[in-house]
Amino acid sequence: MSSRKVLGIAILLFALTLVGMGIYAAFTDTETAGVVAEAGALDITGANDITISNMAPGDLAFRGLTVQIPDSDNEGDLIRAIRVSVPQPAVGDDVVGTPTDVGEGSVPVGASLLTGAQGLRVTLASCSGAWTLPAAGAALGSDVNADGLDDSASCAGTISINQAEIALNDLVGTGDFEYGPPDYGITPTGTGTFPDGTTLNMIAQFRLPAAADNAYENASLTFDLVFEAIQRAGVNR
Repeated sequence: MSSRKVLGIAILLFALTLVGMGIYAAFTDTETAGVVAEAGALDITGANDITISNMAPGDLAFRGLTVQIPDSDNEGDLIRAIRVSVPQPAVGDDVVGTPTDVGEGSVPVGASLLTGAQGLRVTLASCSGAWTLPAAGAALGSDVNADGLDDSASCAGTISINQAEIALNDLVGTGDFEYGPPDYGITPTGTGTFPDGTTLNMIAQFRLPAAADNAYENASLTFDLVFEAIQRAGVNR
């Protein structure tokens, strides 16, 4: 092999090496986009325990039920509705009446304040301001505006009837009773939720119908009134 041919091969190999280096030597730059993902929380606080005693047919019992939605990011503004329910009372918490007076006729069979035809009934309402509730033993009002709420309870603002009067038993074991911001006279956020920091000044009006007879004497009922925060539907973020 002549010296000229050897030189030609060497030049060819060098040229290929330069091409290979060019493939891997392009300019590069790297930018990093930071992403923070945060899951919100559902939380409500402040629902009260309820005690009612010594009711007679025709009596009312008002109880305050202030519910506070937190004033913090990603909590209140995830709640689209408040669900109200009554869990099934435990054995021994629903005691039927033990009539002590025959009245006119035979001694009636005891009836339940929960399941009896003339058992407790409840109305749920909220106020944009503070409630003033009547003292025990105060006279009943007249319900001038016929909204189902006795006028012996007054509101320093606008009253919203969240739930018209129903049998307390209708709230047991059901998820059907959900109330959103408009039900409380509140303008919802853009995603239809309660604004952060919302305070729901609620009351429950319990009524033992005047038609309740001796069958309800000495009946007693212990129950929970449960408020659940219900999350809104998914949206783009």
